[in-house]
Amino acid sequence: MRLPAELILLVAEKSHSQRDVNALARVNRRTFSLLIPWLYKHNVRRHNGTGICKAAELGCLAAVKRFLAAGFDVRNGLPLVAPDRVQEFVGSTPAGDIEHPLLHAVQRGHLHLVLYLLNEGTDPDVRATSSGMTPLLVAARHGSLSIVKALTEAGAEGSCCFEAHEPRLMETIQRTPVREAAFHGHLGVVKYLLSLSNKKDRHLLASKCLPEAAASGNTGLILFLVAQEGDINYRGWFWETRHTMSSGTALAFAIMHNHAELVQVLIRHGACVDEPVRTTAGRVTTLLEKAVDLGHHQVVKVLLNYDIRSLDLRMRNAVSRGHAAVVEVLLTRYQPRPSDPWSPLDDAAMCGHIDIVRLFTGKGFDEEQALFTAVLYKRANIVDFLLEHGTNPDVPNSIRSPLRLALHYGHAPIIKAFLLFGAHIHPDDQRWFRCHSSKEIAALAEQFPIVPSYLVARQWSLCSP
Repeated sequence: MRLPAELILLVAEKSHSQRDVNALARVNRRTFSLLIPWLYKHNVRRHNGTGICKAAELGCLAAVKRFLAAGFDVRNGLPLVAPDRVQEFVGSTPAGDIEHPLLHAVQRGHLHLVLYLLNEGTDPDVRATSSGMTPLLVAARHGSLSIVKALTEAGAEGSCCFEAHEPRLMETIQRTPVREAAFHGHLGVVKYLLSLSNKKDRHLLASKCLPEAAASGNTGLILFLVAQEGDINYRGWFWETRHTMSSGTALAFAIMHNHAELVQVLIRHGACVDEPVRTTAGRVTTLLEKAVDLGHHQVVKVLLNYDIRSLDLRMRNAVSRGHAAVVEVLLTRYQPRPSDPWSPLDDAAMCGHIDIVRLFTGKGFDEEQALFTAVLYKRANIVDFLLEHGTNPDVPNSIRSPLRLALHYGHAPIIKAFLLFGAHIHPDDQRWFRCHSSKEIAALAEQFPIVPSYLVARQWSLCSP
């Protein structure tokens, strides 16, 4: 390409796409040496230097130096611009919504770039305009101890001071670097940040970190915070996600996040098992009920050693939610009461949880009543299983037989199951269904053998459906 340099630069000036100019720059060495410096200056002058964010994200120190040489001021963040203009320089959008190269370098763990930007005068506490995140918060979240040390040595505090009108406040409210590190289980970062505080504040910080540390499941971190004289029953609250707020003690968070071994450790160190828990609906419940509702069977197994109150209610909750593993654990302590008109087995039959019905069979529950329930709610798989297990299809001494109920509801698969397992029909029922049901159901009713006369005398089926 023998065009004069002035003409090449004029073409670049008239172009509306940095990507096109970048492609033109790669034609040969001459265009590269002319247009690449021009591209950096153009990006800084016309697009506020948005390309430096991608350079920092990739850890490209040479590119970052070019942006600074082109006039980008690292002491200031980038102004908010339209998303389609932010990364036209490289053809993609920046990671997240952080608008400063230092934040991108910290997020990607580029220590050499972090040190360079700090040496160039970048504020170590620069804050993303839209999310409020600081470099120290980002480094603590990712567990980058070397970057955390570099930032704190440069004077970073990473404190979160927000105004009520700030957008997306919930994402970072109550987020401090040490608690952020605790929430993600970074023991080394927590140790380092606590070492920077004075002894008086260290105990309170350790207490505040305990709930977050329990959510991470890091037992070593919990033991360290307890050794710092943190209050094991300190009740904290924080936003786990942008839309989810949680509150409670370390034990509550260990239960909610299904850390069974950590639950044992906390209880051994004095955590209160009787702590009340408030649900999202405002109802007060217990830690055991919370574990049952979440289906955390290993946690339930641990808590049953300390709390066996209201097992019947816990069993019904586990059955209704279909938590078979929790039901199996509760059965080790649960004693069925034959006098109850409705049992957990009826709940399982009603909901159609065949795996839970299998757990209940042979454990002293009223299987004949469960057969009625399964027919009533048209659970053909439950009916098949109970009949195969040996449940009496005729259920004597009952005013309404399960077969009569199945015929009344016209559920052909269940009727055929009763026919297969030898159920009998009362003559009055056979006559009634012959006249008042569909041809298919009437034909099925005709195939059943008549109930023996000695059962008729025992009030087998006396009233119309």
